[in-house]
Amino acid sequence: MFRYCPGARSIVNPQIIITNCPYCGAEIEFFEYDIEVKCLNCGKIVKRNPSQSCIFWCNAAVDCIKNLVALKVISDDVAEELLGLLKRYKESK
Repeated sequence: MFRYCPGARSIVNPQIIITNCPYCGAEIEFFEYDIEVKCLNCGKIVKRNPSQSCIFWCNAAVDCIKNLVALKVISDDVAEELLGLLKRYKESK
């Protein structure tokens, strides 16, 4: 039996995506659910196409994130970040 939805793997144990800043060429890191990060070298915001994390399409995403916090699988800070991403994603549609 799963402790949480198996689709939430990218939230619970996100992979790190390493790429280069298109402005200065410095190496930057994204968690797979990140859609933008600030380059630590030049300070510019770098965007990438979001992966299709379950939070973007699952109707239970908000409840799932709250459940992951209750189970102490993710921190409140991570939950806030994910809920903010979800809100911005929905507003962009």
